[in-house]
Amino acid sequence: MSERDNLWEQLEDAIQFLNKHRGDLERILKLPTIESCYLDFGYDCRLDGSTVVVQRDYLPVELLRLCSSLGIGIGLSLFPALRVD
Repeated sequence: MSERDNLWEQLEDAIQFLNKHRGDLERILKLPTIESCYLDFGYDCRLDGSTVVVQRDYLPVELLRLCSSLGIGIGLSLFPALRVD
């Protein structure tokens, strides 16, 4: 689990974690009791005082390859910005 709020920092942490623990994850994910596995990245909507029409984010290829090779899904949880009027 990343302690950082920034999506890109979380993605970097996840890539480092997957590379470091790849062997352990391969063994764990082969257990018959494991039905599914995914990483969920929670991050905030970027709101700079104006109305955000589109917020684009993408996942680095390295993360996609690592997750795919391990059979790990990816979730994105985008939280709305809290407006203070």
